[in-house]
Amino acid sequence: MESQLLGEGKMLTLNEIRQHARNLGLGDVDGLHQTDLIHAIQIKEGHQPCFSASWCSPCKYDSCLWKDACRAIKFHT
Repeated sequence: MESQLLGEGKMLTLNEIRQHARNLGLGDVDGLHQTDLIHAIQIKEGHQPCFSASWCSPCKYDSCLWKDACRAIKFHT
């Protein structure tokens, strides 16, 4: 079963997250761990690479694509 995250209000598979990264021009992302992949996307989009980072709580980035998924992960740890 593929890992899933919430992005833009819907569930995204890891393959969809990888495709999003490729669409942004990040190249070969197949070997990246999910968190590293999302960090790369955040940097490319001009955001802090803070997905699931303990130093970024509470989240202050309302426009972040990964905000809901990040909060869900933090509440389960």
